[in-house]
Amino acid sequence: MTIAKFRSILGWSAVYNMALLLFFALFFLIAKEWIFDVWGYFFNVSYEQYEVFMLYSMAFWKVLIFVFFIIPYLAIGKVQKGIKE
Repeated sequence: MTIAKFRSILGWSAVYNMALLLFFALFFLIAKEWIFDVWGYFFNVSYEQYEVFMLYSMAFWKVLIFVFFIIPYLAIGKVQKGIKE
């Protein structure tokens, strides 16, 4: 596998993950009460705890996307540009 192909895989993985995160966030905004009813059935959490958990999980997911996909994608691009010059 070439570096360019690996960089392409990282880029598309970042796009797919960000799209999934956006879908999750929109679903959370639209069906917040329904999701809480499902979670509340299985776990004994308050509505405030549920909201905090969902927001923290989305923030954590976004950090993971940046750390494992976007930053390496940009770093590989910077290195490739330096090699070509």
